[in-house]
Amino acid sequence: MTRFPMKTALAGLLIVLLSGCMSPQGASNAAKRQSAGQMRSDTLSKLYQIHPQARKQIANSVGYGVFNNVGVNLLVVSAGNGWGIVRN
Repeated sequence: MTRFPMKTALAGLLIVLLSGCMSPQGASNAAKRQSAGQMRSDTLSKLYQIHPQARKQIANSVGYGVFNNVGVNLLVVSAGNGWGIVRN
């Protein structure tokens, strides 16, 4: 292997390993649910500030989802991971 592909392979492996560590903060399931709920509240608050009409649309919707995700693209290597809450 030449030097460049080895660096690319190592960077891709690092991205995959780090993305596997993503989850809501908290030691217990209850703490993780609380962290995810806080992320949901914060995200919806920001949405309502930017687009006030979204509050009515979400209230009248069948369901909605709020997700925290990260995607990384490094040349030919891509990785992504995330978590969220879906309500109906």
